[in-house]
Amino acid sequence: AFIRINTGTVKDIVFASPKITTQALSTGGYSGAAVIVGDNANGGVISGCTVTDATVSAPNLPKAAGIAVMNGRAPGVNAAIRNCVFEGTLTCGPRTGYGPQLGGITAYSATSTIENCLAKADMTCLSNDSIQSTRVHAGLICGYPNNVTFRGNVAYGGSITIQGEVKEQNLGRIYGLKEYNNILKNNIACGNITINGSTVPDTDKNQGTTVTADSLTREATYQNIGWNFDLYWEMNDGTAYPNKYPVPKLFEYSNNEINQLTAVISGDNAQTMGFTWYYQAGKTMEVQVSKSQDFSNAQSFTATGTDTCYRAKATGLNAGTKYYYQVVGDGKTSKIGVFTTA
Repeated sequence: AFIRINTGTVKDIVFASPKITTQALSTGGYSGAAVIVGDNANGGVISGCTVTDATVSAPNLPKAAGIAVMNGRAPGVNAAIRNCVFEGTLTCGPRTGYGPQLGGITAYSATSTIENCLAKADMTCLSNDSIQSTRVHAGLICGYPNNVTFRGNVAYGGSITIQGEVKEQNLGRIYGLKEYNNILKNNIACGNITINGSTVPDTDKNQGTTVTADSLTREATYQNIGWNFDLYWEMNDGTAYPNKYPVPKLFEYSNNEINQLTAVISGDNAQTMGFTWYYQAGKTMEVQVSKSQDFSNAQSFTATGTDTCYRAKATGLNAGTKYYYQVVGDGKTSKIGVFTTA
């Protein structure tokens, strides 16, 4: 991929007509190809990126994806992909064992978050005479999720095609494998998407809620599932890109304000929560977390920062509890946010 391993923040990048092709041969579980990131590793964030008219062709590798091959490599290694768009074709090869994995946003994700992302992809898993897949996992958003939060994602269109006779096929419009305890909210999928040549109903949780192709050309459809068009998105009218779907705004922020404060899953989401935001570089800042909106008896957690991006992690929280949070530092106080632990 463009970036092999990301543990920071990748944002506001547009890739137009990228061609990612490789004849590299590997059946290793971590081998794959994508446009932006190979391994979105511990703490990695990919935000506001757009990939259009892409080709990712890896016929001898077991993973292919649009945005990132892996989003969190293992349980407890949190990462996030949000507000991203992928449009293109994906091809991977067969693999024994866990099987090949295809995803319009990411092929594999563990203990991580994928939210407010859109994918329109034609995905194919190849077969050959020397390697026979016994399992395969593919989804327009993610192929193989392991305890992942899916929120507000859109399978805009496309297809999934599995060549050869593969006994276990875990295929879905949103995600493939249904084995793990994923958190799902407001994920929708176009009814025209085909899996092995046929459209599918939304009776299974990994298929998303069915919507029409026409509804996906209207801003209101995305607003109804939580997309923010004031800050992050703008509707493409078909001029900038051939399909009428939202595209991320290039983010601009004031150095004098605390910007884009976000709560993100970080490890055990019953007892911990991570936070990211943007502000002037080199300042001393902290997150305050409290069970009360007036922040009485608040806990404070010191932030670390790289350039203008800050991070903090709240620990020792109570399970199943509503918390309020805000950032304080340099004479500034952010707006108040809310989250509830698992």
